[in-house]
Amino acid sequence: MTTSQNPSIPGALSSDPWMSFTPLHSAERSCCCGARPSFEVHVPSTAGSATERLLMCGHHFRESRAGLSASGAVVFDTSGALIMPRSWDAD
Repeated sequence: MTTSQNPSIPGALSSDPWMSFTPLHSAERSCCCGARPSFEVHVPSTAGSATERLLMCGHHFRESRAGLSASGAVVFDTSGALIMPRSWDAD
């Protein structure tokens, strides 16, 4: 069961799966390298309403954030705080 199916699970922000955070497990590793993930990224699919969940380390997130922002990705930090979409122009 995902957080989008059970809003009582900590980290579930809404019933919309696009805006749902899944708590990370300590054994999980980033999709881009072997580091522990710092961010959970939901990237929209070009085929429809489904999204792809990626776990990213801090370094690869910083390197990719412009492209993620342009794609309309939704990003949560490890605590479940929504950090994107937002403007990264101040960085």
